[in-house]
Amino acid sequence: CWEFPCVVPSDWEAQNLQRPNNPRTVADMQAALDVAVLKQGTFNLVFHPHGWIRNDQVVELIDHAVKKHGRKVKFLTFREAVERMNTHLLADQPLRNERGGDNGVRLLDLNGDGFLDVVQGNETVRRTRVWNPTELSWRECETPAPLVDAGSVVGDELAVARFGIVRDDAAVSLFSLAAESGDADSPRWRCFSFVDGEWQPDERLGAGLPRPASTSLAGVCFRDLDGDGRAEFMASNATINAVYRYDSERASWNRLPFALPDGVAIADARGRDAGLRFVDVNDDGRDDLVFSNGERFSVHLFASMTDGWSRAGIAGRRGDGAVSVPMIVRPDGTNSGAWVHSGKLWFQNEQTNQLPDGVDRISFAELLGAAKE
Repeated sequence: CWEFPCVVPSDWEAQNLQRPNNPRTVADMQAALDVAVLKQGTFNLVFHPHGWIRNDQVVELIDHAVKKHGRKVKFLTFREAVERMNTHLLADQPLRNERGGDNGVRLLDLNGDGFLDVVQGNETVRRTRVWNPTELSWRECETPAPLVDAGSVVGDELAVARFGIVRDDAAVSLFSLAAESGDADSPRWRCFSFVDGEWQPDERLGAGLPRPASTSLAGVCFRDLDGDGRAEFMASNATINAVYRYDSERASWNRLPFALPDGVAIADARGRDAGLRFVDVNDDGRDDLVFSNGERFSVHLFASMTDGWSRAGIAGRRGDGAVSVPMIVRPDGTNSGAWVHSGKLWFQNEQTNQLPDGVDRISFAELLGAAKE
């Protein structure tokens, strides 16, 4: 069930807050179902047959769905739900290919209407699907470049494209490093912007970007660092550590005078998640850095577009101090289940089930350390 977002409350959350078998739990679930119907979404029910909710209470929820919503609600298994999403949303191009690798499918809002659209670019399909909420239909156009480069090794598909908003008109732009066959000058940046309902070449957006040695985009992302609505270009991996800003008047990217702090990276030497998360730790509206892997951890606060993340929070090596940040990424490169909520960084995984509430946590105040003073 973890592949689908679970509805809140589940019976675990309910019994933890208001004791097992509480009638308010059924009322809360009924309210959540009413909202799911209103939003035309999914209601992923989690219940456990060992004393947190009675079977007749689950039946009461089902009766509510049938009586109040009738044919608006359909009960599906997870497999049936995935099949419908693959068919109607993704047009038979699922997120994962037959090998379990990246199939070159992305969901993002291309035209700013608040609804997600679909961009597909793999070995067989280059298709963009834009949702029309009024007509409840899709309008399709061609995706101009691949989003993944299928490797020769199973599961070795490389993402070769990133999306960002960098133009003054807030159009979504596609930045691709795909090496086209017969092009002796590749890999090079190929840029397109989604304007007037289709992708249009926008090669000026590639001017000034660093020239990569390969098509891998590990550690490369677009992120709005100063809150002006336009993203900066960040590259942080084993070969480069730099931040660039687009100058629309000069139609070129300029390297900024700061980068990620020493010892901090988006991707490790193997192209995996290195353990960095962007979190506004001091509540100033700017993204700070929380880095934590199997060896060390550090917190860095954003100061300005000149000095970058120059203010330090807590830092140390694993096991050295009384306060440490739990691993965001384990030594083997796997994610340890970190998320942010209510002024804390939370962790839930196979090792936290014996901790209070089944989670580990560290507060923003602890992350700030001396910087909070």
